[in-house]
Amino acid sequence: MKILAFSDLHTPCIETISNIDFKNLNYDICFTLGDIDFETLKTIQNNVKCSIYAVLGNHDEYNLLSDLNIQSIDRKKINVAGISFVGLSGSSRYKLDNKPMLTQTESIQICKELEPADILISHDCAFGLYGSKSDNTHCGLKGISKYIKKYRPWLNIHGHYHQNKIIKCRNTTDICIYGCAIITLNYNYRFEIKHIFSY
Repeated sequence: MKILAFSDLHTPCIETISNIDFKNLNYDICFTLGDIDFETLKTIQNNVKCSIYAVLGNHDEYNLLSDLNIQSIDRKKINVAGISFVGLSGSSRYKLDNKPMLTQTESIQICKELEPADILISHDCAFGLYGSKSDNTHCGLKGISKYIKKYRPWLNIHGHYHQNKIIKCRNTTDICIYGCAIITLNYNYRFEIKHIFSY
């Protein structure tokens, strides 16, 4: 399976997306990982040739996906070609805006209710994996840490940290996407990443 993933497209990139021939790239499913504005998401819709599933980022409006008829997988599980995915929107709460952000207590409670899956699709990552644990904006979510410890998903694919990086988190491989990439899932829990564009 080949996963097309977009995340954190804060800078203008509508022209970049429009100039890439997505219809001739090889991928099976698309996930948007949050912090992508309305017009950019609409451009992705118009250029991508497969089903799009999404989680929201901490800068997104709650009605963003429904306004575009994009299927949210926040707190939902889907199965595609024998692989299961579960989603989680938002980041750690660092301000009072009415945007997808969670306190650590909320994240723990929500993640307790998530079903086990092969791959966790999220905007944020496990607590303390990238940023300092004292940095409320980039400390990660304790709920994700507990989910990974309990269910050991193969991958956690997310954004939020504005970098392309792969880290091991317990038995789970953490893939941070910034921009657009295709992740090819192979047999025996192997994968390859091709970055389509980044910043």
